[in-house]
Amino acid sequence: MAEEVQIMTKKITLEDELAGKSLTFYIGDTMYGLPLTNVIEIISVQDIARVPGTPPYVKGVINLRGSIVPLVDVRLKFGQMEKEYDDQTNFIITQLGDMQVGLVVDRVSNVVEADAVDVSSLPEFSTVNTNRYMTSVSRIGNQLVMNLNAETILEDDNILGIG
Repeated sequence: MAEEVQIMTKKITLEDELAGKSLTFYIGDTMYGLPLTNVIEIISVQDIARVPGTPPYVKGVINLRGSIVPLVDVRLKFGQMEKEYDDQTNFIITQLGDMQVGLVVDRVSNVVEADAVDVSSLPEFSTVNTNRYMTSVSRIGNQLVMNLNAETILEDDNILGIG
């Protein structure tokens, strides 16, 4: 009597492949991490059309292959001094809610996997809401990484219809 052997195969989706990975980037000397599941692509600086009446950190919009994508300068959003864009400045095109948003960063670093980092919860500060934009702090070697919560970066403003 022949035994039947059933082989189970696992369907691996792109989201499964990206889960647990983060894109790291710098604002000044601080390294931040963004879940790779939120990242669509990384592009160099493009021509920006200014939009009147928006907060200073909303730099305007770009035309990305026929799609209008708003740009948020993360440096300004986090209350830091404005910096002129240079050849290391990148736009990280992300999916936030049902729309694409470009995040302007000083420079992109690399992609890291969760098992390659040491993750800790955020410390509690009595006067600062550290959970507003961050989910955790990681350590990669000697470098600390502030892990962003992509969904909350703009939700407090509702300027782009998010949140």
